Order: sequence, then C-alpha cells, then structure tokens
Amino acid sequence: MTDANPNGIQAQEVTVYDKDGNPIDADYPMAVALANKTSSGNSTSTPLLAGSVFTGEWERTCKYANCSIMVSSDVASATDGLIFQQSTNGVDVEDTDTYTVGANKKKQFTFGIATEYVRVVYTNGASPQSYFRLQTILHSGTPKSSSHRIGDSIIGDDDGELMKAVLSAEDENGDFVNIRAIQGQTGYNLKVSLDQIEPTTNSVKTIDYSHAELHAGEHYYYTDAVELDSAAVQNYLITTPNTTKWAHFTFLSTGSAVTQVELFEAADRTGTTLQTVLNNNRNSVNTAGVTIHKDYSGGATDGTRIYFHKSGSATNQSSSGAASRNEQEIDLKQNTKYILRVTSGTNDNLTNTALYWYEHTNIA
Repeated sequence: MTDANPNGIQAQEVTVYDKDGNPIDADYPMAVALANKTSSGNSTSTPLLAGSVFTGEWERTCKYANCSIMVSSDVASATDGLIFQQSTNGVDVEDTDTYTVGANKKKQFTFGIATEYVRVVYTNGASPQSYFRLQTILHSGTPKSSSHRIGDSIIGDDDGELMKAVLSAEDENGDFVNIRAIQGQTGYNLKVSLDQIEPTTNSVKTIDYSHAELHAGEHYYYTDAVELDSAAVQNYLITTPNTTKWAHFTFLSTGSAVTQVELFEAADRTGTTLQTVLNNNRNSVNTAGVTIHKDYSGGATDGTRIYFHKSGSATNQSSSGAASRNEQEIDLKQNTKYILRVTSGTNDNLTNTALYWYEHTNIA
C-alpha cells in the first residue's frame, strides 16, 4: 500500500520477516539489542597525586544489567582504594564494593547493577602515579567475570562470584533431606566416611573414627610394667588440658595374680614423675595435650571412683592372671585430674598398664 502526503512524500507499508520466515508482528516482535556504553564520568586517564581521590559521577543505569571496570597504574591503590557505589537516588550510597589494586596489576572487576545509579571512587596510594587508566563500561547483558590463568595464584582482592547451594539426598525412606555440615578442628565440613574400594572383590573397606585419628596424628599411647607385692599400689596421674580438645580414653591393665584396678575423677594431687607419651602415628610430630605422671604427692582427695575391677588368683598365677580392659571410650573432662590405681593382692604380681586415647575438638 502506498500513500501520498501533501509534501509529495510517499509512504509504503512493508512486511519484514525473521530468519525463520515469520512476519514481524505482535506474535513475533523484533529483537533489539542495546549497545554497551562507556561511562565517561567514571573513566579517566589522568594520573593522581599521592593520596589523591578520583570521584566519578552518578550514572543512571536503568537500561543496563552489569558494570565492568578495568583499572591499571604503576602505583598501588590505597587499601580498599577502588570503590564501586550504588544508589537509588544518586545521592545516598546504598551498597559498596571495595578492592585493593596492586601496582602494575591490570585488573578487571564486574558488578551486577541493583539500583538506578552507580559511580566509581578511586583513592591512590602513597606515591604519585606515572600513569592511571580507569575505564567503566555499562553492559546490557551479562559479561564474563574477571579471567585468570589456571596457573595464577588467587588473592583476596580478585573479583569473584559468591556461590551458595544446599545439598540434599534421598534417604532410606525415599524422602529428600538436606545434608548438614559438622564442625571440625579447622572449620565446618561435610561428614563423610573414609572408604576405599578393594579392587579384587569391589568391596568397600572402611576404618573407624579412632583409626582415622591415628592417621591424622592425634592418637596417643602410654605403657608401663611394674612388679608389685601384696597390698602394693601403683598410681598413674592423668591430667587433661583446659581446652575443648577432649581426650577419648581407653585403657588395659593386667596382672599375673589378684589385681584390682580403679579409676578416679577430679583428684587434686600433684604428679611425681612425668612420663613419655608416644604418638601412634610414628610419622607425626604432634604431641599430646594429656600428661601422664607416675605416682603423686600432696592434695587432699583422689576424687570420685568411676571405674572398678578386680580379678585373678593367688595360686596358678601363670594361667589365672587378671585383666581389666575398658573397651568403651570415656570422654575425659577438660582441665581435670584422674588417677588410675593398680593394687596387687599377692606377692610377685607382674602388672602391665596401657593407656590409649585420641584428642579431638568437641563439637558443641
């Protein structure tokens, strides 16, 4: 259709088709890409004096989704000297991102735009700049965040994206539940088992927790052998440190004849002879927090008896020895003294004592 107007200009209606042959109309609108824009009010190449500040202009950004900044100088910025600010009204700062830029480091930073206005503020370091290049570009789409070579070291002022996720898994009832983290010695971790596939049978091999602590260099032991006569006593004073790194404790005490074994908690005695405690992992240099003394002196109380065992025979000693094994872990109290007491009921009683524990930070 052709129309003429009084000025002699003709207008003709045409139909435009997309690449698939569809006519451009309300059902098939024409896609229009908004070009990126360099923010001249937030870009500069003028070197700054020592400690000087470049303050950009508030730029209206309603048509743009992201902002990228490229900056380089022969002088490092002040601490947190690069500041990207966002504002709802071009006056009040609602959100701020700060970075420190190193000398001769060409750095790219990318920001999502959440408000109507943005600007850049840059504070120079302690020396005058020989050169300074700051360029700010507004993007209608989402550009790639700053790039790094695989071999480059990552520093705290590198640009990065925060990724948060919740892991869930199906339980034995077919329900999906969130997987929780547990507190370890250096932070929070996902709770996993230490396992290995045995290549011959494809079976799963696992180790228990105390075995894992052995590999971690946190499992310790102490052994001693003493020959006691009737009514003679051997005391071991066990002292735990005042930390939440608790001792998970087991022991074994045997005698060749009648033998009585007791464990007391909350004694106030003073140890006599400090003993050598060994690490089960002979490759580890870790040392125990728990201390062992042989015999004690002073004080007024042995504390409360929390374990008692007596066995053995006065005759046929070679075949009727006594044995006391505490196979269930006892989590010893922190900052507490314990006494393990071995008492003989006969003469020439050969007693053996072995203490085993690993130390692990308590999970509150």
